[in-house]
Amino acid sequence: MPLQTLFHLFDIACPINVDQFEQLLADHLNCPFVASICNSLHTGFWPWANTSQDEFPLSCDYSYSPPKCSNEVVFICQQVLGKVALHCFSEPLRPDLSASPSMLCQSHIP
Repeated sequence: MPLQTLFHLFDIACPINVDQFEQLLADHLNCPFVASICNSLHTGFWPWANTSQDEFPLSCDYSYSPPKCSNEVVFICQQVLGKVALHCFSEPLRPDLSASPSMLCQSHIP
């Protein structure tokens, strides 16, 4: 099943008002850069990126890093729940996955 048909799995949230952002930067000295950033905020970043170069690994598995104590478990769970509530972290797609996809962004979790 192509990823394009599974759009309901990912809650894409952009807290930036891109049109207003673009208006605020209308007089910026580097207009092509601003146009590139605003276009990417509208349509997504790196749509034509070539990641198939030999020096790049196909994937990195950082999933095994167990917490050292129960305080770390509590802290990690609180952080994940906070990020999910703010739509800044993807919930696990399936229970059989060993690691959740990590699409993170900065948020305001106290």
